[in-house]
Amino acid sequence: MRCRQTRLSLLYFIKDKVHSTVAPLMKKHSDFGGCIMSDMHSLYVNVGSNESKLTPYGLYHMWTTIHKIMFIKSLLLYIL
Repeated sequence: MRCRQTRLSLLYFIKDKVHSTVAPLMKKHSDFGGCIMSDMHSLYVNVGSNESKLTPYGLYHMWTTIHKIMFIKSLLLYIL
């Protein structure tokens, strides 16, 4: 995420990576109607129904990959 005012990247240390902890932080730092890009972690996506958990917050959410199935290294062969 980036700060809206400074455009600097934000970094949070999160002990419990659960929706109830992370979603308020994303909402705090994202404009209504803003776009969130993520992986397909169950924190962000209901994997069974393939629906975003972030849409109810007014965020446009796109997700890319399921890390259990496809790893970035398999896509980018130059990574050692």
